[in-house]
Parts: sequence; C-alpha cells; structure tokens
Amino acid sequence: MKINGKVYRKGAEAVESIEFEAEELARIAARDVVWIDIGADRDQLRALGDALDAAEVFEDVATTTMASIRFRPNGFSAVVDGVPCRNGGNTADVNLDGGNDGLRAVTLRFAVVPNVVVSIHDQAVRGLDRAHVPLADPRLTNLAAGTLVGILLDSVLDGYFETIEELEEEVERLDEAALRTRHGEGDMVGRIVGMNRRVADVRRSLAPQRQVISALVRPSSEGKDDKLMGRPWPGLDDRLERAIDTTEHLRDLLMGTFDILMARMARHTNDVVQRLTVLSSVLLPAVVISGVMGMNFKTDLFDHGEYFGWTVAIILALAVGTLFYGRVRHWY
Repeated sequence: MKINGKVYRKGAEAVESIEFEAEELARIAARDVVWIDIGADRDQLRALGDALDAAEVFEDVATTTMASIRFRPNGFSAVVDGVPCRNGGNTADVNLDGGNDGLRAVTLRFAVVPNVVVSIHDQAVRGLDRAHVPLADPRLTNLAAGTLVGILLDSVLDGYFETIEELEEEVERLDEAALRTRHGEGDMVGRIVGMNRRVADVRRSLAPQRQVISALVRPSSEGKDDKLMGRPWPGLDDRLERAIDTTEHLRDLLMGTFDILMARMARHTNDVVQRLTVLSSVLLPAVVISGVMGMNFKTDLFDHGEYFGWTVAIILALAVGTLFYGRVRHWY
C-alpha cells in the first residue's frame, strides 16, 4: 500500500516529501522523523499499525471520537478538534454573517510512535497544512515525534486564532451597525445572539483540549519517554489558555454591543415619547378651550359669530407660544 509522507532528515535544512510502502516505514523511521497526513481509512491505519508494531495505538486513534489522549508502552494517541476549512482553503468554515450555523469542528486524530506522527482527519483543518518545522533553527537540536506533534498542534491553534480574529472583526461591524441603528432594524438582536453562539462553539471546541495538551507538555516521571519521544514546546499550554481567554473577551465585547443596541433603542423610544409629549402640550390648550366652549350652557357669547375667530386665534397663539417655550427649553 503506497503512502505519502514528509520526512525530516537529521541535518537537512528542508523537508522531503516521499512516497513509500507501509512496510518500509519502520526502516525510514529508524533514521528520520516522518509525518503522515491521511484520511480516516481503516485499512491504511491497520497497515501502518502492523508496520510499526503499534496496533494498539492505531486502534485507539481509530475508535476515539472525543478530545482525549491515551498512552501505550510504544506510543500514544491523541484526539483534538480543529477549525475546518471551507473548500479546503484557509477560510474557516464558520458562519459569521448570521443564521444559526456555528463552528462545526473537525476531529483531528494523532497516532504517535517513536519518530512517526500520523495525523488523521476527514476534512481540511485550518492551519495544519501550513505547519512549519524550523529545521535550520539552532534551538531545535533534536526533532522527535513528540516535538513534531507539538508543532502540528501549535499550527492548529494558529487556525483558531485566525478564526477568533475574524470573529473580532465581525463584532466590530456589529458595533458599528448598533451605533447606526435607530429601530433595531435588520434583526440586530438575532445577529448578536447568533454571534454569541458561534463564539461559544469555538470555546467549547478549545476547552476539552486542555487535558490533551497538558498531558503532552507534562514531563514523564522518569524522563525515559521524553528522550525517546521528545516533548512539545512547554508554552503550548499557555497559548491554548490565551485562545480560550480571547473567546471570553469576545463574549464580553458582544455584551458591550448588546448594551450599545439597547441604549440606541432606548434613546429612540425616548425621542418618540418626547415628540408625543410636545404634541400633547401644543394641543392641550385647544382641547381645554374647545371643551369649555362646547359645554351645554346658554350665554350671550355664543350670539356673536365674530368671537369664533378670536377663539381660533387664541388657540393658535397658545399653540405657537407652547412651541416657542418648548424650543427655548430644548424640549425638542
């Protein structure tokens, strides 16, 4: 069975992409570090497990669906969630513009044995395809499988940070829309609720990875596994926490957006009530005079038609006077 992989040769300055038979993997891994990125093909996983004498590790990685890590005497399996790419590109497959669709995280599995890292996923994972191993970096003196899986996980976190930045930009656009809106048009509340749901999806995808990354960066009790497998960069755990904290900050920003929207709507309601109050004040004298003049009583006043014009004039004068007074007092 032909398998494509990337080989990181000791002393080389660049990665080498090769194709080999599964049976040749053990011979290649005896000298160099190999990364194999494949889909969830049970036959390929079984062939790799048999070739590396690590059937238990590959069986674990094939059957586990939730974020977790499991150690075996000859390696370990780890399962995390990644941000899916839309159409295999670098754009996150997460709805930013409304609707109920949030982040549909893709399950990313790792089977790790000495000098071999196998990543398994059915959909492109944002950031994973851009994973870069700095072979020329003098600080990377001894590349091992554990170190390589840490670099791959760091690239997956890059995908999360890029997605979070896009969500932040969308929150800024929501802020601008909330500042412009007067009547809550465009279902702004629905857009804010939808965005909050998507931020929560990102956080729920990140949080379970704590146990995986913490277990990876934690040194073993005797140190033997560290020499054989290597360990990821210890700061990977802190980077995950920063990503989770950023999602919490996003939720705070969304609450601020909601407060802006409520303040704008309250201001609009206040403006409407203010106009209605001014209108009532203008019409109130006319209503009172009309009510009094319309009472059923007899007086000589009603025998003179010219008084009607004076009555209308008084009503108009009071209305104009009320408007002028309201303007001076800044009622409107």
